Amino acid sequence: MCLHPDDDYEEVAKKLAGVLALVPGAHWQAPTGGAINQARQQLGSEPVKEVFQQVPRPAATESTPGAWLHGRRVMAIDGFVVELPDTEANAAEFGRDSAGGYETVFPQARVVAISECASHAIVAANVAGCWAGEQTLAFSLYQRLTEEMLLTADRGFYSFPAWNEARRSGAHLLCAAHVPRSSVG
Repeated sequence: MCLHPDDDYEEVAKKLAGVLALVPGAHWQAPTGGAINQARQQLGSEPVKEVFQQVPRPAATESTPGAWLHGRRVMAIDGFVVELPDTEANAAEFGRDSAGGYETVFPQARVVAISECASHAIVAANVAGCWAGEQTLAFSLYQRLTEEMLLTADRGFYSFPAWNEARRSGAHLLCAAHVPRSSVG
């Protein structure tokens, strides 16, 4: 899909494996979109998770504008919510938010990710139901930091245990903390 981002699954399969139909005696034909979708469902999410844990890396080079600050790769951690297809399975797995006094139309998932600021490349992420807390999802991501990184975070991620976990990685940290107005001179 990365080699041919404008094509659907069937077209990519034809382009990458279409030459198999030319092999003498072969009776190969490209799988249909439905067959590919069914195979993906049978595969499940675990292999995708494993590949994602091994593959993502920062993408910026030393010459990418805004990628570095005093020799440190500028990274950010943040969370967001995404709406999912309205299926019973998604509703059971991720839930529907009802914090505003009404239930959302679609199931929602909360995502917390560490990404490179210059390229927006996500290098680590956790996904859970809409009621999961950002700090909880973030905690296991800190081990993916490296010494070359400067991690920026808003005050929603700041806590003493989180700070200590992130520092164990050797990364440099820049977290916004809430300072009450009455304590400012």
